Amino acid sequence: MNSENLSTSSIVQNVRFAATTREEMSKSLIEAKSKSTISKSKWAMLMFQNWFNQWKIRLDDVPKVLKDIEEFTPSDLNHCLQYFFCDMRKTDKDRSMYPPQTQKEICAAIQYHFNDTMNWQISIFKDKDFTESRKVLDAQMKKAARLGLVQQKKRASIITINDEELLWNNGSFGWANPRQLINTLIYFIGLHFSLRAGEEHRNLVYGESSQIKLLCDNDGNEYLEYTEHFSKNKTFGLKNCRMDPKCTRVYARENKEKCPIEIYKRYISHRPESNGKNGHSAFYLAIIDNPATNVWYKASPIGVHSIRDVTKRLLKSLNPSEFYTNTSLRRTAQTRLTEANIAPAVISKKTGRISTAATSAYVDSAVFEKRMSTVLHGESESTKTLIVNTERSERIEINPPEKKMRVEIDGEKNKIIITFD
Repeated sequence: MNSENLSTSSIVQNVRFAATTREEMSKSLIEAKSKSTISKSKWAMLMFQNWFNQWKIRLDDVPKVLKDIEEFTPSDLNHCLQYFFCDMRKTDKDRSMYPPQTQKEICAAIQYHFNDTMNWQISIFKDKDFTESRKVLDAQMKKAARLGLVQQKKRASIITINDEELLWNNGSFGWANPRQLINTLIYFIGLHFSLRAGEEHRNLVYGESSQIKLLCDNDGNEYLEYTEHFSKNKTFGLKNCRMDPKCTRVYARENKEKCPIEIYKRYISHRPESNGKNGHSAFYLAIIDNPATNVWYKASPIGVHSIRDVTKRLLKSLNPSEFYTNTSLRRTAQTRLTEANIAPAVISKKTGRISTAATSAYVDSAVFEKRMSTVLHGESESTKTLIVNTERSERIEINPPEKKMRVEIDGEKNKIIITFD
């Protein structure tokens, strides 16, 4: 049969390539952009536009650029930015300066607008064309620092082992009802897979394409394996397509009640059989408040805000003064692993962090401050407590051996509490 005799419909049916429309192409370009970056850019450009409108009509001896921003050249932008960096202020009644880091972020957001919207290829922080404006920005940042405007970044609080135990004891964790089960699942997955806030949780899918697989090693040990599809640091675009995706595991515990594998199995057993098209759907599903059957969850995703608020909601009542978010789980994982002397390179693979500086920033130094103070005082650590679960045999090594030891037996919880003086 000649190709000339083939109908258009039969050709389309046998073509292996997708028939992408321009609308679909535009949508994919928009989806590839960071929503937070776009939001910051709009905010910075609105401030810059408002300043520019006032600056053009201000009565002083400064030479003005009278054209619209959309008609700027790099030379125009460099000239305007010098005055903008000196003039920009907060909207509070004192019209105070922005902190140094915020000033830099405003500059980066403006740069993003010109590169993304106007198709420029510039770097205000590197190009010779912006030497003057860069010097002004540096001077203004230092001025803000001298005024005491350097802010310590507010970081999510660490979750202690005692806090975790309280959540089990007060009924926040467990598998007795739909909310309790999904709370526990989100906590375990966030902690053991070191996921970022709500975004990576919300992007989890269930089915053949799931990032989480239940597997078994050669010794018969069950484990959950997480393989990332996409993250903030690894978008797998042109710049980092050759990077390996983060892949990490959590193994089963002997205590079934607090075992992540068991929690996962219980959750899966209560999902509806129909999980969306193509054998996959959102991993976290909306809760049925009073389920009449074994199905505890709806065939629709749980709200993104419900995922993000889990850690805050569970722990705020325990420690009202602390700042908890789902990032607390990520910081807790980093801190516990560091405290246990796990190699930094291994921790980076677990957390998926690329920058060494960023990895260090995630560790809660407050956990180590008391120990460091003791060492700097030339004293030995006074007391350590070890709780041993007698449901399984454990080998205990006391180091140093000359320390005095007190032993208490908690028969109700099958635990031996050993305190070293």
